Amino acid sequence: MLRNQQCEDLTSRRNPVPNWRIRIKQTRLVSEVSTILLQRHSKFWAPLLKPLKLSSEFNPSLFHQILSKIRTHPKICLNFFNWAKKNLDFKPDLKAKCELTRILLGSQLSELGNPILSSILQDCPPSKIVSLLVPSRKNADFHNTSPVLNSVIECYCGKQKYLKSLEVYQIAKLYGVVLSVDTCNILLNLLGDKNELRLAWCFYASTIRNGISANQSTWPLIARILYKDGKFGRVSRILDMGIYNPEILI
Repeated sequence: MLRNQQCEDLTSRRNPVPNWRIRIKQTRLVSEVSTILLQRHSKFWAPLLKPLKLSSEFNPSLFHQILSKIRTHPKICLNFFNWAKKNLDFKPDLKAKCELTRILLGSQLSELGNPILSSILQDCPPSKIVSLLVPSRKNADFHNTSPVLNSVIECYCGKQKYLKSLEVYQIAKLYGVVLSVDTCNILLNLLGDKNELRLAWCFYASTIRNGISANQSTWPLIARILYKDGKFGRVSRILDMGIYNPEILI
């Protein structure tokens, strides 16, 4: 009997299941799961997914494949993420968290994406996080990168971490991502609050060179930084003009 078992094991090693069969099986599984997620209410997911035996095969790779099928429905993505953690003992890796965050923030669902983003920012450096949040330029989601990085900077600013905010800003420039003027105003305001006047001027000049036009909310910040920097004459010129021209500040 032992000899027969050894022969069976040897045969199994010599004749593994072909990779193409595994891929077909997984593709079918991803399709079936995503169909259920999109067509059924979450309260029916458990009984409908049980026959598929997800718990025995679920891993970050499978999660990413399913997410790619349902990404146009961000709230379902979040519900599935939470459901998988609760029902499948799913332990999401950093890539999974970043991908979900990108979907939520790119869909203007900051109230849902920011809590996940905040937890990510506590554990990893900006360079690593941004590399996972920014998709390839060929990816259809690249056009949503600006609101995602806006949220990253604003989250760092909320934690008073202006150096990390500046690091994300520099990385955004490298990727060719133009941030919103409102986000830049938040960072500029924080630099002024921290009396980092030289950094504030360098940052402001960089935004101008990067094509980010100041708005009416920018000028009170500039005036306050000028005042702190002892440049009272320029503050008066801003106030006298009424409508502010960035050229007088450079």
